[in-house]
Amino acid sequence: MLQLVAEGLMNKQIAKQLGASIRNVEKYVSRLFGKTSTSSRTELVRYALESHLVD
Repeated sequence: MLQLVAEGLMNKQIAKQLGASIRNVEKYVSRLFGKTSTSSRTELVRYALESHLVD
């Protein structure tokens, strides 16, 4: 999921690719914000790149 966010996909696109509901994707992204102490997708991607969590 984090990789897909880093690739710039929106929640609807991620849900379609993973076969999940948009709501589940929204919940998961919100949890990622909490776990990484970020408050936006941009901050989340920056955190992920700096921490070498995504390519």
